[in-house]
Amino acid sequence: MTDETRVPPAGHPDSLWGRRFLAVSIDWALSSAVSAGFFDFDPMATLAVFIVERVLLTATLGSSFGQRLVGLGIRRLDGGVPSIAQALMRTLALCLLVPVGITSREDGRGMHDVWARTRIIRLGGSTTS
Repeated sequence: MTDETRVPPAGHPDSLWGRRFLAVSIDWALSSAVSAGFFDFDPMATLAVFIVERVLLTATLGSSFGQRLVGLGIRRLDGGVPSIAQALMRTLALCLLVPVGITSREDGRGMHDVWARTRIIRLGGSTTS
């Protein structure tokens, strides 16, 4: 039994798009709170806090705060935690919004994951894929 399972491609009933959206929303809300508290809610500061949070937590823990709360994680294709470069590439592509909606024909990963050579996984005790 493993504590990580692959997330089915987009369009599959178990693709977890709702969880993905919720995770990004949580991360953005937290970044907005930090920006409001320390940077007078400056939009560029909010974006910078969002990028730093996502990159550092993804590269160290394998998931952002929001992803961890909803039971998702990010892994390299070989199963390891992404490097800082991969986490940065994935996050910057995510900030463009377009790559998230464009998926790979082979496995349904978003273009931000294809470019960073990562995949999203479900955290927890489930063994279904």
